[in-house]
Amino acid sequence: KGMKIIPWTVNTKEEIERIKSLGVDGIITDYPDLF
Repeated sequence: KGMKIIPWTVNTKEEIERIKSLGVDGIITDYPDLF
């Protein structure tokens, strides 16, 4: 508790959707304009 979870490097739409469903605090990607 109290720790933020921000996975990296998530670069596909499928990965983004899966990671978001886990309730993370943020996502780092090489392609922010695509999402």
